[in-house]
Amino acid sequence: MSSGMDAFSAYLESYRTNMKDWPSGRINPFITISRQAGAGGITITREISRIFNEDRKHVFPCTWTSFDKDLIKVVMDKYNLSEEVAKYLQETTRPQLQDILEEIFGVHPSTVGLVRNTSQTLIQLAQMGYATLVGRGANVLTRNLKGGFHVRLIGSLKKRIQHLAEYLTVDPKEAEQIIKKDDEGRRKYLDHYFSKKIDDPLIYDLVINTDKIPYLEAAQLIAERILARHKTKSYL
Repeated sequence: MSSGMDAFSAYLESYRTNMKDWPSGRINPFITISRQAGAGGITITREISRIFNEDRKHVFPCTWTSFDKDLIKVVMDKYNLSEEVAKYLQETTRPQLQDILEEIFGVHPSTVGLVRNTSQTLIQLAQMGYATLVGRGANVLTRNLKGGFHVRLIGSLKKRIQHLAEYLTVDPKEAEQIIKKDDEGRRKYLDHYFSKKIDDPLIYDLVINTDKIPYLEAAQLIAERILARHKTKSYL
């Protein structure tokens, strides 16, 4: 899909077409993924969708869709926000005074409001199901919703630098800077808006060390867990 809205539209169309005769109140599966930068999050989420939509395409009634950076576009379109606002929807925090002044002078809506809108979208997608929701506190927001499987992806700094340098075609020093900035932003985001520690293993159902488990194997592991739950209808 060329944009988040294209992916979202395709997801909704598949949902409307295939779920119209589905029993109301049914609990649908979804996945949340929290990840350290460079730990293979993009590769793993794409592989999960491929498994469900190709290898196991007859298991679920509609298309399984991943929402990562595409979620920014979904929120922007849903709430009629400008392109300038996109940079404020990243997983990071902003100085409170700067945020207040910029809101007063019309630079952007309040960051808290943007986080609230993003969070509401995440919860709605989780309730619909058949989605992998990446980052932005999705595991915390949806913790009490049945159907969710919450995963954390980690890896050594050395291997994450190597992976990101290859993926982005940048030198290792630049990759390291990106990783440290992203990791810190995500840590602060969860701590500031949800009062949770991102490295707390108790807020996840599964923590995967991608140094030890290859990306495609990690995706298969997650997918098999969802398929097992779906087969037994065990969403507790």
